[in-house]
Amino acid sequence: MIKIPHKHKLTWDYEGWVGYTSPKNPYSQKDWNRTLITKINQMSAIIFKASMRGGANRIRCNENTLKILKTLDYSYENMEISGRFKIIVDDLILENVIYVYSSRIHEKPFLFPVVTENDSENIEPPIFESPLGEIEYNLGAVSFKVETKSTKKEGDKYRRTSVGKIKILNYES
Repeated sequence: MIKIPHKHKLTWDYEGWVGYTSPKNPYSQKDWNRTLITKINQMSAIIFKASMRGGANRIRCNENTLKILKTLDYSYENMEISGRFKIIVDDLILENVIYVYSSRIHEKPFLFPVVTENDSENIEPPIFESPLGEIEYNLGAVSFKVETKSTKKEGDKYRRTSVGKIKILNYES
């Protein structure tokens, strides 16, 4: 079994609906499973905010966990959910775990933004590429530097911000 380096963690309880069902509100497991896509979208938003490069577009899980994803009403076909998340089945992934990540973590060279405060109130277009391997964008009060040259350690640390783990509780197939 493998663990993928990640920065963000969420949990989702497979049996979370049990306490909410009543004759007036008849929940079923299939109804509750829809809340998993909410968790996946939440993780994508966290990744978007942390990486400043967009949200997640990949889901990696094992065959056992895929059974839950197949119950979703979000046009599951061609190993995709809603045309937004491509599903990759990897039986080396721990059971009851879903990794949500951006496919951009595999780009070469891997460019990652560094936010710097800027005292200038002037808004200027993207500026220059410096000899140090940075491309700077000045957007008024905030500048973004895109690192084009970095150490492996810096790159790995940043890649972890583009990966999240959702632990599924109380699920046995």
